[in-house]
Amino acid sequence: MLIDSLTVDKMVVAFNKYFSASKFKENQEYVIYLLDAFINCSMYDFGITHMLKSDLLFTFNNILLNENNIFGSMLSEGIFLQIKELILDVIKNITLIKDGKLEAIKENLIYTISVFLSSEIEKERLFSTSFYMSVANTLEAKLQICNYTIENKYIILEVIMNILIQKLCKLLVDANNDIKENSKLALQIIAELPDGFLKITDILHEKLDILNEVHIKIKN
Repeated sequence: MLIDSLTVDKMVVAFNKYFSASKFKENQEYVIYLLDAFINCSMYDFGITHMLKSDLLFTFNNILLNENNIFGSMLSEGIFLQIKELILDVIKNITLIKDGKLEAIKENLIYTISVFLSSEIEKERLFSTSFYMSVANTLEAKLQICNYTIENKYIILEVIMNILIQKLCKLLVDANNDIKENSKLALQIIAELPDGFLKITDILHEKLDILNEVHIKIKN
């Protein structure tokens, strides 16, 4: 009924409307309700399609980037952490379908979400590893991760993307088994590219027990 009545489309328009730190602060409970609804609706493919090509991922990206600490300075730490967690959960669901993956790549979320791989918050690590496990299934994502080709940010992203793979490797020994498994699967997919395989083996060459576990699954 939500889809047929175009309510999800209206929810997206509403969320984008409040894309400013001051509006978020004044309407933070409303924004959180919208994000909870997005999570539920994005559990189904037909719900996800109504969230795409709508600037929603563009808005999500800018909130997660939080450039110049705009959102962090306007919202309480607890509220901003909750909003980021909910956004990561929605993105994780959206990238389960091909069109969602492609739009996430286009909006540079591969670069943005790399920050959350080293988060002290377990759910942020969980949702971000789930994102990479999903999005890496596209050639475009693998190339972006391995070859640092995002617009004209080449030099900066060369460092960032090397660190991204390093972070995934570190999470192979995370205390949370789901995070470990997500990281392992993401690395296996990235390793389908020769450049990705070389980068991963270069990082793990002194940790043969971990490398062997990943490597065997790649061969199979």
